[in-house]
Amino acid sequence: MSMLRHDPRRVAAGLLMIILLAMAGIVREASAQSKASQPAKPKDEYHRPEPKKPLTPQIPSTPRQNPNKVFLERADSMIKIPVDFRDRQIVTGNVQFRQMGMWMYCDSAYYYPEENSLDAFGHVRMEQGDTLFVFADKLFYDGTTRFAQLRNGPSRQKVELRDRNATLTTDSLDYSLIQERGWYMKGGVLKNEGNTLTSIRGYYSPATKEAEFYEDVVLTGDDFHLYSDTLYYNTASRIAQIVSPTRIVTSEDEILTSDGNYNTQTGIAELLSRSTILHTDSLNRTTTLEGDSIVHDPVRHISEAFRFRDRLKRGRPMVITDTARKAILIGGYGYYNDLTREALATEYPLMMEYSRGDTLFLRADTILTRLLPYPPKKDSIAEDSLASGPDSIGKVIAQIPQHSQSSRNTQNDQNTRPSQTQQDSTWHFAMAYPRARFFRTDVQGVADTIVFTELDSIIRMKRLPVAWNEERQVSGDSIIIHLNDSTADWARIPGHARMMEHVEEDYYDQLHSDMMRMWFEDGALKRLEAEGSVESIMLPEESDSTYNRLVYAESSYLTIDMDGNNLKRLKMWPEVTGNVTPLFLVKKSQKLLPGARWLDAIRPRREWYGGRVRWADDLGELPPELENYFNSSSSDGNSPSNK
Repeated sequence: MSMLRHDPRRVAAGLLMIILLAMAGIVREASAQSKASQPAKPKDEYHRPEPKKPLTPQIPSTPRQNPNKVFLERADSMIKIPVDFRDRQIVTGNVQFRQMGMWMYCDSAYYYPEENSLDAFGHVRMEQGDTLFVFADKLFYDGTTRFAQLRNGPSRQKVELRDRNATLTTDSLDYSLIQERGWYMKGGVLKNEGNTLTSIRGYYSPATKEAEFYEDVVLTGDDFHLYSDTLYYNTASRIAQIVSPTRIVTSEDEILTSDGNYNTQTGIAELLSRSTILHTDSLNRTTTLEGDSIVHDPVRHISEAFRFRDRLKRGRPMVITDTARKAILIGGYGYYNDLTREALATEYPLMMEYSRGDTLFLRADTILTRLLPYPPKKDSIAEDSLASGPDSIGKVIAQIPQHSQSSRNTQNDQNTRPSQTQQDSTWHFAMAYPRARFFRTDVQGVADTIVFTELDSIIRMKRLPVAWNEERQVSGDSIIIHLNDSTADWARIPGHARMMEHVEEDYYDQLHSDMMRMWFEDGALKRLEAEGSVESIMLPEESDSTYNRLVYAESSYLTIDMDGNNLKRLKMWPEVTGNVTPLFLVKKSQKLLPGARWLDAIRPRREWYGGRVRWADDLGELPPELENYFNSSSSDGNSPSNK
């Protein structure tokens, strides 16, 4: 019963709470319905009014002469945004930066004043006075190190560096303002007053005008192409410095070298290593010049080649090779004129003419060769063109018979050889002087001057000439020898003619006359003719192949016909005088004709050295015997009397 009891005050308070809660719910519901029935308020449509003028960043008024500081000079707008605990300014519109004399322009940039750097984008341009201009799409610049990285992009397909001398284009360029030097690593092109240079890697300094190029280097001009792996180039002088294997090709020449300088304006090349020049003329005839160092001047058509004098460089002779004429000229110094095709060699020169079956070797203190026009003219070469020599080339040319037919042998040769040279209207000429000597397997000779003319295939020996054929020696005022394709086929001695042939011990068959002619067959004497004051000493071979008498005879004319090594017929006329002396009664004074000398000691020879053939005179050194011969002989061209 006690649980049903209620406190009247508690009951009244509870009822009051219920009534209040009910009224609060009714009010909230009515308020919600009222709000729902009212229209929604519009959103805030307020916008900041556009400025009447562009907002221009305020440039600080602090001193702006610090050379180490990059300054923002102007921009149309600026926003400062901290990024990664550093202050970054975003600037756009006609942006200009400056560090001392270097101005930088772009469309927009990130500027980091505290770090003294910037990243520029769009129509990037760097200017330094009126001497340096760089164009790119992007620029990353560090003002502390003064180092710029320039890249291509939408606004600029190529990075371009310009100065007064050159224009350099590439996809990516790094540039150091401290070094005043730019470089690329993925291909670039440098253009300089008519020259174009491409490479994989390159360096260029606008201050010094010096450029370096590496990998697949190609330098091209109006009349040349240069190919190399490494090349140094100056845009002011337009001179290329060659430091690696290089090939230069022009319309007429090809140069192979690995060290030297090439002037792209004049074409002059100064080659300082073992180099080769190949010259090809309009008839496609090639002449090569090789030397330890070469100076090549295409304007004057002259090339000079030298042998190294420094023993540490192991110098080798220069070499001129005429592939069309099959002739090689070597020496310590060489000269070649590609216009006249004149070649000259000094310092132990050697010429090898291998157009025939047997190579002709020619030596002297100086050797000169030249290509001459056909038909020959007496004034083909000026009289003073060999002023330093003992005889002028002009006089030699004047002696060349243009239509003479001295014998059946010369007739055949002159009918064929001029027709061959007429194909290109030129013919070859060579002169060796002084103290000249030549060697062929079948014939050898020495003389103060030796001249070889391709037109008539003749060797002319002047002043103190001596020639040898097998065991036979001939001499005179001058000697003329004709060569066919395989051997000497005739010879003529026009004055003070002398012939000696060794028989046994100190006995010699001998013949002296005013003039002498000889014909050869397969290198052996076939016929001999002598005329004028003929003197002879002969040792007739007996039936038992012994010699027991010496025959001395004098006459006006003599002819000899040979059958191999055997005397077939001897004829002397019109009158013959003389005597016969048994060998055991022959005095020493009877053994030799007046003035006769056996000169085998000065006979040119080739010997074997270590498996290869070399000259017995040690590649050019004049043998003492030959030196004494020229020095002791009489000045009138005759050999001195036998002593």
